[in-house]
Amino acid sequence: MRNVAAAIVLAVAAGLGGFASNGVPTAAAASPVKVVIIVGPTGSATASYRIGADAAYAEAIKYTPNVVRLYSPIATWTAVKAATAGASIVVYLGHGNGWPSPYTNDPLYTTKDGFGLNATANNGDSNTKYYGEPSIATLSLAPNAVILLNRLCYASGNSEPGNAEPTKTVAKQRADNYAAAFLKAGARGVIADGHISSVAYYIRALFTSHLTLDQLWRAAPNYHAHTFAFASVRNPGFTVEMDPDNLASSYYRSLSGALTLSADSVTHLAPLTGFVAEPARTVTRTTGTR
Repeated sequence: MRNVAAAIVLAVAAGLGGFASNGVPTAAAASPVKVVIIVGPTGSATASYRIGADAAYAEAIKYTPNVVRLYSPIATWTAVKAATAGASIVVYLGHGNGWPSPYTNDPLYTTKDGFGLNATANNGDSNTKYYGEPSIATLSLAPNAVILLNRLCYASGNSEPGNAEPTKTVAKQRADNYAAAFLKAGARGVIADGHISSVAYYIRALFTSHLTLDQLWRAAPNYHAHTFAFASVRNPGFTVEMDPDNLASSYYRSLSGALTLSADSVTHLAPLTGFVAEPARTVTRTTGTR
């Protein structure tokens, strides 16, 4: 599988070329593509999540002026729902509340598989309220939207820090469940990555390449080549891929949706030339809690 990743990197580098004489990729005109970056309340960890969100913002603003930031303590459901209307890329950093979990079963998923947001605005970084699948399914996203879930528990199949590793079966259920309502709302890709500093890569790839979602996910710097895929149970017709850090543990990367969708179909513009996948490097997993 590592040969596959290497082939993708070479294809990207060779196929997109186009560097200016100073070695900088040629620029593209600003686009109206909408990117929304959300930071939910995570107590004392919120400041570090804002840093990650600011890195995502710094990347997104290179390609479009239409970048909206909603950070705790003003990231309420009302504000988030309004901001995400027409968004092509939605980034969320914060608490995750998924299923299966050690907590009470919620058969309607009213608090599961969505966002942990401020219950009320301007009341600190610990007033978390979970908005689950019924809420997420009402989002009005742009066609072919992609959701980037960063540093969440459960979203990629993982457990909370300190809890036991899930079985492969449970991890698959968690990843499939967490993507379900976003796909129902019209998104065509949900990338969940528990590693710190992963979002900027995905934003750059979506704006600067012709790669499919599957290809750009496999070309990410924290790809481990432990990939397996299965048909979504929650959203028939879509596929879920997972790439645990180890062969059967540490489920920190997943991709759900239409895996053959091209990046430029998400951002609706001709990509910049010169995109090169980042080299693999040591990554840091989330230290956040639910």
